[in-house]
Order: sequence, then structure tokens, then C-alpha cells
Amino acid sequence: MNEELIKTIFHERQWSWSVIVLLSVLLTLLLRAIFLGGILRSMKIRNRSWYRRTLTHYQKRSVVGWIFFGLLNLIVLLLWTAESQFLKYFSTREWFLILVGLFLLSLFFHLKAYARSIVESLEENISMDKEL
Repeated sequence: MNEELIKTIFHERQWSWSVIVLLSVLLTLLLRAIFLGGILRSMKIRNRSWYRRTLTHYQKRSVVGWIFFGLLNLIVLLLWTAESQFLKYFSTREWFLILVGLFLLSLFFHLKAYARSIVESLEENISMDKEL
């Protein structure tokens, strides 16, 4: 049964793009959680209020990382639905390298957003401690 489902997904690209994009989103979010999850867990364990403040700052700064993430998944969608048109421009290997590059850019921008958020949160906490 699984072989038939896989064949159907590969041959009927009119509807199977949703499955492929869902898998792409889940895979990239899993990889993001693997790379960034340790940072978040350690922040949450140390001090929950700092963690909440850091997430507030992060949400403001992470837009660029999410744009690259969305672009990555948009290209996966377009490659899946119109593969022959896109392979005119680059080979499969080159598209794969582009997708990996977009993922890495997204990851780096998320890391940068977390780092800047942590610094802002530390600055806030230091200034609050001085006032006390």
C-alpha cells in the first residue's frame, strides 16, 4: 500500500504538492528545532521571565529568517508543480544547493535574531536590577 501511495504522489503532482510542501515545512521546522532548540531550552530552564522577554524581542527581529523559510518552501512548491520549467535554468543539484542555501540563510537569520534578542533582554534586566 505504501508503494502505491508513493507512486501516486510522484505521478499526480496536481494534488500531491500539498503533501510535499507539508513534508518540507515539517522537515525544515524539525531541523530548526534541532539547531535552535538547545538555546531555547537552556534559556527557559534558567529564567522564565528572561525567556519570555527574549521571545518578545525575537518575534520582532525574526521576520527576515521567516521570509527565507517561506521562500524555501515556495521554491519547493514551484519545483514540484513545474519541475520541467525550472530545470531549464538550473540542474537538480543546483536547485538542491539553492534550497540548502536558503535553509542556512534562514537558520543564520534566526540565530542572529535570537542573539540580538538575548542581548536586549540582558540589557533590560541589567537596567532593571540597577534601578532596584
